[in-house]
Amino acid sequence: MAEEKKETTPATSTAPEAPKKKSNVALIIIIVVVVILALGVGSCYMAGCYLGNKVKNISQNGLSIDTPEGQMQVNTSETSNLSWPKEITSDIPEFKAGKIEGTSHVSQIWTVIYSNISDSDINSYKDSLNKNGWKIEGEVDAGIAKSFSATKGIYQISLSYSSSEKSAVLGINLDINATQ
Repeated sequence: MAEEKKETTPATSTAPEAPKKKSNVALIIIIVVVVILALGVGSCYMAGCYLGNKVKNISQNGLSIDTPEGQMQVNTSETSNLSWPKEITSDIPEFKAGKIEGTSHVSQIWTVIYSNISDSDINSYKDSLNKNGWKIEGEVDAGIAKSFSATKGIYQISLSYSSSEKSAVLGINLDINATQ
């Protein structure tokens, strides 16, 4: 007599998963790390090489940190109304969308942090770069965040953004030969 085999399937839960909480701060930190590494500054700085007794000036407008490459300036919108840094050459197209939340500068590298950014703002900026002779070097879509980099002559731009957070970080290297 043949035995009947009963197949059992593991029970699956039908309870919905709790939504994952998003963190603006964590996303911004991740994006800044990617931009800094992409621009060749190196991971040493992210590990804390900058700090220690190197913070020289903390004021209402931000702070200054001495680095081997020169003095790093960090400004945030909580301490002042920020605009596109005047020190950036006009050869770099200004990203005019959204609100500038913070800037930092060391040597030939600038970082500008934005809020209130849309996908169409990013696409318009990328189109503007293409029309003005910039070469899009690479694009990454990691789901929660996207990025691209572009070069023209000695200049390099890296833009990372999150559609869900409506934020972006623009890294600007004014002399890619100096960081290679």
